[in-house]
Amino acid sequence: MTTITRRELITGTALALTAEGVAQGEVIQGDLPWKPGVESAPQAVHPGPWRFFTAAEGAAAEALADRIIPPDPQTPGGKQAGCAVFIDRQLAGPYGHREGEYLQGPFVKGSKQQGPQSSQGPEALYRSGLAALDRHCRMSEGGRSFAELSAQQQDGILSGLEAGRSRSRASMARLSSSSWSRTSSRASLQIRSTAATATCARGR
Repeated sequence: MTTITRRELITGTALALTAEGVAQGEVIQGDLPWKPGVESAPQAVHPGPWRFFTAAEGAAAEALADRIIPPDPQTPGGKQAGCAVFIDRQLAGPYGHREGEYLQGPFVKGSKQQGPQSSQGPEALYRSGLAALDRHCRMSEGGRSFAELSAQQQDGILSGLEAGRSRSRASMARLSSSSWSRTSSRASLQIRSTAATATCARGR
């Protein structure tokens, strides 16, 4: 009669219970048996018509990009680096649509550290900010838009907005000025990071 020890019984039972979960290995040769990015493949960005901006908004965004990152003989400016195109594609996608964000009120004004606490998303902020900028320029610069001004005039407008000197004008009402302030902050960050990426890609 074969005698089974207690240790052998426990070991055999444990192996039987876990046998189905034992990993099976194999040697992979040639191509990998999986394709990266199949489930959520990134969308390639191609130059072309504006997807969010109107023609006038796109021209203003490109002019803004070139004033934040001016071109020089060695490096591209914000417009040439595609900063406005990048922002346009972002606003036309999940970022602009606020996907994944909490959208139910109440909305309370937060501190600078908390970021924007508003029912308005990026789409509304960019659109109202650019509209406020256009109204201000047309009222103070003889009916011309921001994109139609000289580089020196554009710098003057932006310096005035940044310092708050233009808020006294009727064209920069409370909502418009606050929208432009928040819009310019977000646009500035995106424009700077996009231009830096484009510049590095060119080997500068």
